Order: sequence, then C-alpha cells, then structure tokens
Amino acid sequence: MAKTLIISIFISCLSFVANAEHLQKIQWLSGAWQNTDKSVNSIELLVSKPYGNRMLASETTRTNKALSFEHFEIREKNGVVKLEVFPENQKNLTMRATVVTSKKIVFENPKHDFPKLWSFELKSDGTLVEIAKNK
Repeated sequence: MAKTLIISIFISCLSFVANAEHLQKIQWLSGAWQNTDKSVNSIELLVSKPYGNRMLASETTRTNKALSFEHFEIREKNGVVKLEVFPENQKNLTMRATVVTSKKIVFENPKHDFPKLWSFELKSDGTLVEIAKNK
C-alpha cells in the first residue's frame, strides 16, 4: 500500500512539472535584476522552484528608504500561466499571461486599476525590460 501511494505521488509531481511547458520557456527570467532608473532603486530576485513555479521578490527604495516590497508568484495550471502579486499593504492581484515566448512574457488584467498590462522581455544584450502600464 505504501509503495503504491509513493509511486502515485511521484507520478502526479512529474505530470505537474511536465504540464508547466510555458514556464520552461521563461527560464531566462530567473536571477537578480536591478533597476537602472536613477530616481529609485529597485531590486528583483526571481527563483525557479523545483516543481515548476517561479517566485519573485521586489524591493523599491529611494535614498536608502524602503518604498515598497512585493512578493510575486508565476504559476501554470492546465496550460494557463498566471502572475499573482502580493504587494505590501494592498489587495492581491492576479494577471493572466497573454504572450509566453522564449524572450518575452506579457500578463494582463483589464479589470485592475493599475497596471492592466505587465511585461518582461529579455533583450539580445541581456537586459531585462519590465513594463507595467495601462493599455
């Protein structure tokens, strides 16, 4: 009985990772990224979890004073990729991926006040471009 249970859990985990095909395309998003804007300093750290999801933490500061901290998770379930944002002292936000390629991912939520669109793109020179805007 115990062997059957272990095997089924293992098979379930394998199928979840195999179904995360879109997340495999955004492996390039993992790493530490720093904003180059001189008015604020933003550092983002994105790690890939062993079961396929991506977790991101972001801190924005100005003159050594923390302005905001956010925790993000990028998840894929049944072929649908979602970005879940947990901003400090604000309501959580869920956005659905509308574009997922080996160099770009775009999330949208037309019902949210700001941003309605959030994208990450890896340029050929290795620069990560992050855009958060209303359409």
